[in-house]
Amino acid sequence: MVHSARRSFHNSIGDAPHHLVEQWIATPATDDSRRLALSGDSDSLDWNSVQVPGEWRSNEAFADHAGGVLYRTTFDHVMPTTDQRLWITCDGIFDQADIWLDGAYIGDQDDYFLRHAYDVTALSRLDTTHSLIIEVNGSHHAGIWRPIEVITTGLVGIESTRILCRDATDARAHLRLHAVLDSSVSCMTTVRTSINDVVLSQKNHSLSPGSNEIAWTIDIDQPALWFPWGLGDQPLCTVLIEVLIDGVISDSYTVLTGLREVSMADWVLHVNGERMYTKGAYLEMPDCDMGTVSDQDIAHPIVLAHELGLNLVRMHDHVAHPAIYETADALGMMIWQDIPHRPTGKRGRRVASRWADGLVATLGHHPSVALWHHKAFDKWTQSHLRKVDVTRPIVAHASTAVPLGLFNHDRAKPVRQFLSGIGHDLTTSIAVIPNIARFPTHEQWHVVHVDANEAVTDPISIRRDIEALRRVKYSPAGGFCFPGLLDSSTLSDGGVLDSAASPKPSYFALQDACRPVIVVADQLPSVLQPGDAISFDVHVVSDVHHELVDARVIATLTWSGGQQHHEWTGDIARDACVFIGHVDSVTPTTVGSLILSLLVEAGEHTSSNRYVCTIVA
Repeated sequence: MVHSARRSFHNSIGDAPHHLVEQWIATPATDDSRRLALSGDSDSLDWNSVQVPGEWRSNEAFADHAGGVLYRTTFDHVMPTTDQRLWITCDGIFDQADIWLDGAYIGDQDDYFLRHAYDVTALSRLDTTHSLIIEVNGSHHAGIWRPIEVITTGLVGIESTRILCRDATDARAHLRLHAVLDSSVSCMTTVRTSINDVVLSQKNHSLSPGSNEIAWTIDIDQPALWFPWGLGDQPLCTVLIEVLIDGVISDSYTVLTGLREVSMADWVLHVNGERMYTKGAYLEMPDCDMGTVSDQDIAHPIVLAHELGLNLVRMHDHVAHPAIYETADALGMMIWQDIPHRPTGKRGRRVASRWADGLVATLGHHPSVALWHHKAFDKWTQSHLRKVDVTRPIVAHASTAVPLGLFNHDRAKPVRQFLSGIGHDLTTSIAVIPNIARFPTHEQWHVVHVDANEAVTDPISIRRDIEALRRVKYSPAGGFCFPGLLDSSTLSDGGVLDSAASPKPSYFALQDACRPVIVVADQLPSVLQPGDAISFDVHVVSDVHHELVDARVIATLTWSGGQQHHEWTGDIARDACVFIGHVDSVTPTTVGSLILSLLVEAGEHTSSNRYVCTIVA
């Protein structure tokens, strides 16, 4: 059975879960090694000590290994009583695994991001010493990357849960809960649900042997709402689900969640009724040993994205480490969650159903997870996602103007050819094809720019593009997802952060362009001649959700031997792009640089901007 997320189990014998983290050994998986290991005659095999959790490439003996690996450990455990059950739980294994206990096959898995649990009650009653063998097959990150535990429950175990916040206002939040209870007998149970240690629901259910699905709802009065940063605070509440038989806890599940409502209309996200301009970036699967990396290190990109002024990250083609989602919940970062690629055909349809259920069970309680994304052709995944999660938007492609799926990249060619005739400039492209600005991802950056690498590494290009997108916020832009956050980005090997997460000059350009309040002007020609007319509009873009009173905006044209000054004062509307003023001037006769300096002062929100032109004779 598949369990959701991090959970705390009730243990009916009073002991903590048994973490199998020591005395693991491993050997390359072959027909002979598998036969010898399972028969108990494995002394002739070349075993090596390995770390679990950990990827096998981190062990010297397997650094260059290709193929499968047999992991083995032995452990002692008290035999369960007649009213107890024993489980082997696997939080995550890359990529595919087969599992044996004491030579008996107990199950397999091929989804690295889901927790699986295997009922080994019958086997555990044969002896107190056990041998666990796991054959892992995979590629780059292969290995047991999350803990392996031995868990004791009562006769009813919680197989899976879904905890979703359907709607939330200041007056009431509505939670939808779903659970699959695995029972070894026919019995009557009580399912008790508490929020922050207050019991809000207690219902009786008659169970049959095997899996039993139950669903219920909870209303929470006057909830503390969770908001993305910049819109409000990020309070979390503890949800505790307990299954009781005759008043005794058989199993329990504990998780943190946030109460919020999220929706999307015309690519504009709304959280608790507040619209937000989305400033996002891609986050790839990190090239590190996710079994041994610390929570702080693995979540560091989320912290850096927050410091950049971004409010969303896209988990590109992967499900991330649990610490990523926990950090996003705490910081108020939103997450665009991609669905990993799955097989095609009939098997792919079965996988789509299992993955949809498992992903919602694993990630659904995180308030930071704002939307699901899958490829446009993958109707099975979309169907199952809509069935199990009605609380989040689902998008079928990551491009608003040129829908690109796995098999239709040729759609971009005519658009690229057309845009090449107008100079491959994002500002000009938006004027010609407004929908390019609705929610640009790496596909738009790739289509608009001739040199995609330069588009995500050049400070001037980055700032110009982000300012162009923010200037048309909500008309039609709902936001953007910048492709070049880390050096392992989708678009190229160039990001604003290097492989060690150290800032490059482009980092500071992106940070300046993503400030809550910025001042921008029409792009001036790069080259001017004396006497040329200069004409530009000045705008202030505010993502702050309150009015900025008595703001001051200054525009200064400076050249060798002269200066021209313009100043405006007034209020800046909340969450809007506001026209400040228009400037007409004439290029001076002095050859050299002409610099347009902009400054906005609005209380704590002060930012500047700068444009440079060259005056030639």
